[in-house]
Amino acid sequence: MNKNDLRFIKTEENIVASFLKILEKEDFSVITITEICQLARCSRNTFYLHYQTKDELMNNIVNEVLLHLSDELDNRVTNIGQIDFQVTDLYIKGIIESVKKDLNTLKILVLKDLGQFRNQYADTINKTFIKNAGKISEKSNTEEYYLITAYLSHAITGFIFYWIQSSNLTLEEAEVVLLKQHSAAIEASLYFLKN
Repeated sequence: MNKNDLRFIKTEENIVASFLKILEKEDFSVITITEICQLARCSRNTFYLHYQTKDELMNNIVNEVLLHLSDELDNRVTNIGQIDFQVTDLYIKGIIESVKKDLNTLKILVLKDLGQFRNQYADTINKTFIKNAGKISEKSNTEEYYLITAYLSHAITGFIFYWIQSSNLTLEEAEVVLLKQHSAAIEASLYFLKN
């Protein structure tokens, strides 16, 4: 089995798309591998070449979304003095870009979430903040900074999840609102890290 083979890749994409289509209508707990295979038009053996369980399939989908988020949040500066409005703008655009990249999947995961995915999303943001700040400030390894990053990561997660669930704003409009709101929070965090 060559995972780089186009047929393997297409089959995997089909399994994922079929699973998400079913998840949109049903709770995860009642979805069966047989049901996924029927919609994907593949055999159970083919499914098992890609995933051992539906839990593994779900975890791979979630991990891919979180990886895209983490990649977009990766550090863009080498010292704290470089952080300004333009860097904050790029950072917010990165968050929005990760949402845009996975929007259909995110909508399904957010609407079906019982809290676990929300926590994973916030935790990914939080860990990335802590990792990045460690490269630019000595104060990043303090309880106070951990509280600040927890606040920021949950605020961003809450914003994105609420936007997906309830807002009529376009993604571009949401980006403007997030930039306005988050710029003040970043400024407060910078003040802490600098003083």
